[in-house]
Amino acid sequence: VGSRGAEALGRARMPSLAALVLSKNGLGDVALGLLCAGLREPGAPQLRRLVLSENQIARGGRALGDMLAFQQKLNMLDLHWNYMTGESACGLFQGVAAMSKNSDGLARLDISWNCLGSSGTGGAMDALARALRDECALVHLDLSYNSLRAEDCRALGEGLRDNHTLLGLHLVGNAASVDADGFV
Repeated sequence: VGSRGAEALGRARMPSLAALVLSKNGLGDVALGLLCAGLREPGAPQLRRLVLSENQIARGGRALGDMLAFQQKLNMLDLHWNYMTGESACGLFQGVAAMSKNSDGLARLDISWNCLGSSGTGGAMDALARALRDECALVHLDLSYNSLRAEDCRALGEGLRDNHTLLGLHLVGNAASVDADGFV
C-alpha cells in the first residue's frame, strides 16, 4: 500500500466503509501516521474494525491513540505482530482510555506479539493499567508474547482489580501468574 496508498485510504470519503484490513502491507510508522491523520478528518469513514497486523509499526502508537478520539464506532483494533513498545504503546493506551470516556469505546484490542515488555520501562503497562482501571470498555484484550516481566504483569493486575468489563484476557508467553482467586 505504501505511504501514498495509506494517505489516500485515510482521506477516502466512503461513509459506509466499516472495516479496513491492511495486514502484512509493511506500512511502517510514516504510512500509519498518514492513514491516522486522514481518519481524524471530518467526513472520514467511521470504522468498526481496523486490522493493522504485521505492518512494522513501532512508533505509531500516539497517532493511533489520537485517531481513536475520532473513530467513535471502532470496536475492534488488531495490531498483532508489530514492534510497539514503551512511549508508543503509552500513546495507544491513552487513546483507548480517552475513547472509553467519550463513546462506547473499543471492545477488542489485539496487541499480541509486540515488544511491550522489552523496553525495560513500565510506562506502557502503567498506561494500560490506568485505562483498565478507569471504566474501560474493553471486553477482550490479547497481550500474548510481549515479553512482559513479572512487575509489568503486577501493574496490569492492579489495573484489572476493579475492572468488571474485561471478559477475555490472553497473557500466554509473558511472566504472568494467576492467584487462587483468578487475579493476575
